[in-house]
Amino acid sequence: MKELTNTEIAHVSGAGIISDFAKSIGVAIGSIVDNALKDRGLQSSAEESAGLLASGIGRILELNVFGAISEMGAGIVGIVNNSIDVIRQHKGQAEA
Repeated sequence: MKELTNTEIAHVSGAGIISDFAKSIGVAIGSIVDNALKDRGLQSSAEESAGLLASGIGRILELNVFGAISEMGAGIVGIVNNSIDVIRQHKGQAEA
């Protein structure tokens, strides 16, 4: 009998459904932020970072602690870097 890999077990058990749904919500929120900033002449990449953060939160609900820490960390770093970039753009507009 074949032994299943962790990935195969996850697919069979339906793992990832909550994190996938949460990621969709995060991407939608990030898209709203990106569009609002675009209307003000600023470029933003909040969509991906918000998706990672939300997916990480979903992984907590799935009891996937390591995946949650990884994705939430990447999402937070992305949000901070994006915020710094937007602030720099805004300061550049104010000085011009």
